[in-house]
Amino acid sequence: MRRIIFLLLIFSLSGIPNSFSQRLKDILSEPDTFDKEKVSFKGEVIGEALKEKDGVWINMSSGDFNIGVFLKDKKMVDKIKNFGSYKVKGDRVKIEGIFYKRCPLHFERNIHALSLEIINIGGVREEVPLDSKKKLSFILIIICLTLGIIYFIKVKYGRAA
Repeated sequence: MRRIIFLLLIFSLSGIPNSFSQRLKDILSEPDTFDKEKVSFKGEVIGEALKEKDGVWINMSSGDFNIGVFLKDKKMVDKIKNFGSYKVKGDRVKIEGIFYKRCPLHFERNIHALSLEIINIGGVREEVPLDSKKKLSFILIIICLTLGIIYFIKVKYGRAA
């Protein structure tokens, strides 16, 4: 029993990180709490990678919240296959890094990534039109054809009179 208590005491005092995933909303709504702290969150990679001499920037989106993430290791960005856009769903990734309310290197709010893990691979978004839009387009086609026929009849028979 003493050994178990001793081992628990050793593990609790050691530098084992107690890392759990936060929400980007919580991090951005309380920047003073998380400033210069290690954070972990999940989100979709959007936009495109922006290369810099010291690293690579990516943009992350989680719900209605977005943030720039700086990857010092340029090889980390090679893991990402799909960047989100209107027609493409970006890869969903987990980022662990240091959050800066005002970064001393870049002078803006960002996260310097320590690790990047792919959770889900994105892909092409399938766009399915609504039935109401299909019906409206059919009605507009009928109206245009009718007006076109009336115009041609008027041009052909209207000048002879």
